[in-house]
Amino acid sequence: MSNLNKKLIGSPSALSLSAEQIQNIKGLKLPNRLVLPTNSDFDTQTIDPSLDVWEFKYGGNKVKLDMVCQNESLTKLLKYICFLDVTSKAAPTTRNNFARIKKFIVSLNLSSDAYFKKLEALARSEIDATPEAYYELKRLCRHLFRMNMPQFGILDYEKLEDIPRPASRDSFQIYQDLENSFPSHLKRLISKGLVEHSTKEGLAALTNDELLCLVVLGSAYATGMRPIQFDRLRGSNIRREAANPRTNLTRYSIMVPLAKQRKVKVEGVKVAIPDSVGFLIEEYMKRLNLTHEDQLFTTGTIQLGADLNTYLNRALLFLQSDETKLAIANEEVNPPRYVLTDFRHNVGHSMAMGGSSAEEIAYVLGHSSTVVASHYITATPELAMVQHKSLGSNPVWINMVGLMMTGYAADEEKWTGYTVSGMLKGKLFIKIGGCSRKQKKCHLSKVRSCYGCFYFRPFKNLEPHKEVHKTFTEELFDLIDVANKSGDENSPMIRTATDAKHEVQLVINRLEGGF
Repeated sequence: MSNLNKKLIGSPSALSLSAEQIQNIKGLKLPNRLVLPTNSDFDTQTIDPSLDVWEFKYGGNKVKLDMVCQNESLTKLLKYICFLDVTSKAAPTTRNNFARIKKFIVSLNLSSDAYFKKLEALARSEIDATPEAYYELKRLCRHLFRMNMPQFGILDYEKLEDIPRPASRDSFQIYQDLENSFPSHLKRLISKGLVEHSTKEGLAALTNDELLCLVVLGSAYATGMRPIQFDRLRGSNIRREAANPRTNLTRYSIMVPLAKQRKVKVEGVKVAIPDSVGFLIEEYMKRLNLTHEDQLFTTGTIQLGADLNTYLNRALLFLQSDETKLAIANEEVNPPRYVLTDFRHNVGHSMAMGGSSAEEIAYVLGHSSTVVASHYITATPELAMVQHKSLGSNPVWINMVGLMMTGYAADEEKWTGYTVSGMLKGKLFIKIGGCSRKQKKCHLSKVRSCYGCFYFRPFKNLEPHKEVHKTFTEELFDLIDVANKSGDENSPMIRTATDAKHEVQLVINRLEGGF
């Protein structure tokens, strides 16, 4: 036996892994080749994940990452985490971040208790580099929970938000933390996908299994319910509040069942849900012949929560573009992996941005006190400032959403499918691109919703896109002005307008880059 093998067997870190954890790590699938998200021919295009040292050139920098840890299991875990970073952040791991990740993996016991204690210690530390290490460890922690790593119980996942944040002068880290939890591009993918498949034509094309998955996804996205709340849902909890046959506008609400609420007393609170989610739920009840008294979600296995998380990720995979699905099938991209808890953070922050009170947020999320809800509200003003003023020119944000943008550009002269035209602020925009949508009719707003849709194929003429960007910028300034004068600085409409403006900018960037 070599000295290296003897050293690995005697390593304390090797003894800290349980048999269940080793088995979990063995089941992780690394891609045959790791494709780096780069637009430059001078950057390294692919990496062989089986190598113990990853060497590549990216953005003018030569990077060398030593993947070897104390034992084979930790080495594979480190490689897999770096693989997740590439697919989720749209950029390879930097030297400094890699050094932090590796240090945490090899020095901490692989358990939520050890990771939480380290996070608390980093939050209390006054060292300048502490905030970066804190948020890197928090992101690593989220990966381990989503991987169902033993000793990272899903019920402990919610405690992650209770851990205090370190004091930092860099307010953008708050935004990055939220993006790590629930990226902006994922929200747009879900909302637009739900609208598309909730139409009459879309519902008819869904199988029962696809419908179930989308119902779980839509319900989680709109309400952030826990598994125990899903278990208590019955048909009567879903109500069609109003419908206008002339305009086809429909309003739905859901009475969120109580989870573990004791201290907060809010009577008769209903949560409005998008009509797309309401249509899906109604179709689901119709196909399964469920009455108002029937339970909506049951399980034939031991845990309903595990089933719901499976349905959730099936729905996210179902909504991906054909190109992304092909890359996943070729094991070049990691399939989406989230759990119900991730959607709770999105709902909490969204409600805070909309001006909801701590009591209302606590009620919807099923908290027994308003402590966590107060964290969402406290972070909101600073978070809003970063989103509304900084993102337009921030390269980090652009990298994070770059891979989720539209498909490649098309030549107008050669395009034979549907074309995109529409009105914005009284201006008519004609043939700004093509649409490869499978359904004949699109129920989204033309032009306004196209730039964030992967069915959109922008035509290569830059001038119309720049004019659209100018119009969106004017709308954003008008909204901010109205919001400031009305005292509603955190209006969710500002967030929507900001996202739309950046979607157009990213398409312009891609066209200028030759895509």
